[in-house]
Amino acid sequence: MALDEDRWVGIATALAHAPDQPGPALVGMFVDPAQRGRGVVDALLDAVAGWVREHGGRQLYLWATSTNTPAIRAYTRCGFQPTGDSRPLAHTPSLSEIRMLRELTGPVTALRAGTAADARRIAELQVRAWRAAYRGILPDTHLWGLPVEIRERQWRQWTDGHPLRQVWLVERDGVLVGFAATGPSRDDDASPATGEVYAIYVEPELIGTGLGRRLFTHAVGSLRGQGFTSAMLWMIEGNARARRFYEAAGWRADGGRKVERWGDVEPVEVRYARELS
Repeated sequence: MALDEDRWVGIATALAHAPDQPGPALVGMFVDPAQRGRGVVDALLDAVAGWVREHGGRQLYLWATSTNTPAIRAYTRCGFQPTGDSRPLAHTPSLSEIRMLRELTGPVTALRAGTAADARRIAELQVRAWRAAYRGILPDTHLWGLPVEIRERQWRQWTDGHPLRQVWLVERDGVLVGFAATGPSRDDDASPATGEVYAIYVEPELIGTGLGRRLFTHAVGSLRGQGFTSAMLWMIEGNARARRFYEAAGWRADGGRKVERWGDVEPVEVRYARELS
């Protein structure tokens, strides 16, 4: 089950031995419509996959209605692939369902809230990600001179006195591979109901695998869960990959621009925003 405080918002049912599947199977999933897009489906599927692994399973099956495009898209995002098998839907034979399979031989991915104890790993990942993301945008001398120690101190103190600030971590087999930081908007002209995604980074070699999308969805969902009705973020103007990433998620540039001084460079940043309702 998935809980939002004490309220059930999702449930997944699995069988270690399913009569109509060659191995462990997901046989039911229901998510509160108001919670969709907040990472609940991903969390439930990862929980089921973890349970199967604990019992020695290396594959997880499910049947999906062939016309349920949103469900198939969600399952595919979480590692399921069609096997090529299909059959008529039991209660509506005019429709069919397809069998999907997720191999569980890869690393286990987990998402959790970060703490001050994670500061060093967050800082090291941030520096690696900066050097990859801003190569050709910021001077190499700046990127290779980034001090991990300063960022470690910043992340260690991240939530001090800021109860709405959060940092979310994605780990694979215990290794940090992504993080996102969220909280109230820092803009002077922002309303109290505006949240901000302060940062989101994943290991450079994992860009394009869907990991960043899942992390970003969870981070934005956490802002919604805190009661923010809109959100914004700042990004360096020349980062075309980041623009595509945010725009694919429904964010749009709102015309905001500023120049920030980061050591010896002064990049232009543009603001992206979206409503959370």
